[in-house]
Amino acid sequence: MHKILVPLLLLTFSCANRSNQPTEKAVTTSEDKSTSVREQNNESKILPDSIKTIIIDGYPVTNNMFRELHNANPLFKIQSGQIFSIEKAWFTNDTINQTLVFELYTDFHRFITYLIRNDIIPDTLISQIQLYSLSNNTYSEVNLDQKKPYFQGFINSSKRINQRYFTSFKGIKLNDDKEKILKLYGHPDNIYMNKGIECNEWDFYGDEIYTANQKDINLKGKPIAINSFGHHIKMYFNDNLLIALILINDIP
Repeated sequence: MHKILVPLLLLTFSCANRSNQPTEKAVTTSEDKSTSVREQNNESKILPDSIKTIIIDGYPVTNNMFRELHNANPLFKIQSGQIFSIEKAWFTNDTINQTLVFELYTDFHRFITYLIRNDIIPDTLISQIQLYSLSNNTYSEVNLDQKKPYFQGFINSSKRINQRYFTSFKGIKLNDDKEKILKLYGHPDNIYMNKGIECNEWDFYGDEIYTANQKDINLKGKPIAINSFGHHIKMYFNDNLLIALILINDIP
């Protein structure tokens, strides 16, 4: 399948590296491959005992839930004003006022997962969700100022689901204390502030890359992400409480 996103370079997860010209092609699926890449590859690479590993976190939204949206619209297209979201599955819950967004690859692989609080969304997170305008049958990526007036419209159009889907497999949920996150992932590789919101970032090599290039890689004591070509995490905190996150699992 030709995805609108090009693969990320090793440990370089900048959304600016992806294509700005999405095409009218749907996410491909198959009934005999209904599980995610992570579920299919539950056997980790054989690594030395001295190397720590980490299992990539995620949310219990099922492939059948993705398939329901896909069957209704193979492009997962949502429109807000004159702005479009493509190849992303949007789910929200009005009780806890949160939204999950998944950028999907072949067979519903969760390539990028966003979790946001609907009432306080960091600009730096919105800027990383690619949205588009349409002119002369060509999609063009829009900038942050163009996205922001219409972003709530995508939340309003999201599929309503139960709040239990908004707690991760590792037990992470919005409004968790920062200390809980640090105990799980250790000290961040990068910390920066934007408009009073603190962003913490972690980068992990994937076992697929490490096993092929281990002679050239210094892990510096960090764990390796299992069944991945690379894993990147961004956590956003306001007054030391988690208000948003991004999980990137580079596709094996």
